[in-house]
This record gives sequence, structure tokens and C-alpha cells, in this order.
Amino acid sequence: MIDIPRRATLALAAGAALSPLVARAQAAPAFRLPLLFPLTGFVALEGKSQRDGALLAIRDVAAVVRFAPEIIDTATSPEAAATAWQRAARDGARDGVRAPVAMMGPILGTQMLALLPQAAESKLPVLTVSGTARLSEMGNPWFFRFFPADGVVKVAHARYVLETLRARKPAIVFQTTAYGQSGREALAKAFAEAGTPAVLEEGVATTVNDFAPVIARERGRRRRVGAAPPLAVHRAGDPRRPRAGAGSADRRRLGDGAARHGGIVRAGRSQGRVRRDRRDAGGGDG
Repeated sequence: MIDIPRRATLALAAGAALSPLVARAQAAPAFRLPLLFPLTGFVALEGKSQRDGALLAIRDVAAVVRFAPEIIDTATSPEAAATAWQRAARDGARDGVRAPVAMMGPILGTQMLALLPQAAESKLPVLTVSGTARLSEMGNPWFFRFFPADGVVKVAHARYVLETLRARKPAIVFQTTAYGQSGREALAKAFAEAGTPAVLEEGVATTVNDFAPVIARERGRRRRVGAAPPLAVHRAGDPRRPRAGAGSADRRRLGDGAARHGGIVRAGRSQGRVRRDRRDAGGGDG
């Protein structure tokens, strides 16, 4: 066991070793870091999570570089995000703090699409977790993403549906946002290229969190035409957290039984038994 005097000596030695680094960081100028996140509206939960993570990261690197965070609520509209960018980029250095060297962008694809041209014009790096495929196709060298785009994620989801669930009647229920439409396009392409095109593509508003009626309608249609294979429904673009019990309600309403796999709902009957697979296919935002 380390005795107290030795422990004190180790603490003093560590402090002495770190003190030049801390002193340099304190002497270095701080940079403004605008954090553009949706803190109100239907993605407020995700926006606040982004904010908290960014503040933790700023704290963690404080011994190397200092940032002065500026939190700006982008709400949920593209116009609000564009206005927030203009507001953040308008001011350079102020109050002894240097001008921004980068910005953190919102999670919503529609908002990122609105402000990305401004980022290109400002030649200011913008980082986001939005998975909307179109963002990386705009040729903006100042755009950085640290979440896989739909062209990667949705291909994996499609393979999971076809290879693991072995579903042959995939359906796509997507939100009518840039992210949902991007996911729909990537999924439809992946299913078609695998020779198993989607039997249904239906868009829903961001206010909808009960998908049982959509699934029930498609299952009813399949019964009428005598289509028996299980149905796998992928929810493309669902950044909001569903209300409590939504998954159980969906399963009850499906009648024959259903299993949920991240953003995928499996409904069907095989040889009189409900088929379930508890593996998680994963999901995404933005």
C-alpha cells in the first residue's frame, strides 16, 4: 500500500509535470465555438444531448486548447438554422476571444442543407451528426460528418432485413424530412439491387409515433392478394423518442405478433408460430 507521504510526492510530481501544459493553455487565446443545436421542437432531446456532449468535449480538451462555447437554438426549421449561422458568423473576435475556427451544426438534415452553402461561402468548417446522404454529395470541402451517411447505414439495414430476418416483403415507412427521404431512397435502392423491391413506401409526418395502422393496412392488403411471407417494416428517419409503450401497442395491434429490431418491425406468422428475432439492427438520426 502506498503511504501518505509517497502519495503526496506523486501528486506533486504529476502537478509539476502538467503545470507547463496548463499554463500554456491558459495563456493561449480562446476561440469562439458556436454550437447550433435544435433545443426546442420535436428533436429537442437529441439537440440537448448534442449540446451536453459538446460541452463535455470542450472541457476535456481545455488543457490543450480553449473554446468559448456559444449555444444557439436552431429549433426545427431550415430558416432558423440559416439565421443562427448568420448570427454566429457575423461577429469575429470579441471580448478578447478569437473568431470561430469551426462550428457545430444541427442534427436535422433539412437544417444542414439550408446552412451548408453559407458554410462554403464563409470557408468555415462545420461538423454534424446528420446522416442525410445529400450533404456529402454537395461538394462542400468544409463539411465534416462523424456519423455514417445513409448510403452506408441503410445498406446495412437492408442486408439485415433480407439476410437475418429473411423477409421477402420489405416495406419502408419514412418521415417526410430530408433525413427520412434520404433513408427511403437508400433503402429502396438497396432492396431493388438485392432483387427484393419494397412492397410499400409510405411517408408520415414527424408527429406520428404509432406505426401500427400503417403496418395493419399493408398486412390487410397482403392477405387480400394471398401474400403470405412475413413483412419487415423499416422506419427511415425517426429522431424523436417514441412515447412510452409504443412498441408494445404496435405489437398488440399487429395481431399475429411482431418483433422490433431498432428501426425495424417484423410482423408475420410461420407454420402457425410467431417468428421473433431479438437482434438489434441499429438506427440513426438526422
